[in-house]
Amino acid sequence: LEEITEEDSETWVPGLDVSALLPSDLSRYFRYEGSLTTPPCAQGVIWTVFNQTVRLSAKQVGLGHGGDTGDVGERGVGMRSRCIKR
Repeated sequence: LEEITEEDSETWVPGLDVSALLPSDLSRYFRYEGSLTTPPCAQGVIWTVFNQTVRLSAKQVGLGHGGDTGDVGERGVGMRSRCIKR
């Protein structure tokens, strides 16, 4: 992600298949304006929430690294007691 430095730029991440993280039906979703969930939480984003859920392992969620954190960049970010549903 450090290679994406400007708006509308893109990069290839070998071994990352984003389609595996998306539901099979992409036509059913809703969107809302919000902010990023990492401090300072000030950046405006448009969130997209799909009707179908996708199963993720603890490792995929980022909990497989020895505690209640997920990797974001070079630092760990606490889950702040967020519930991860199975």
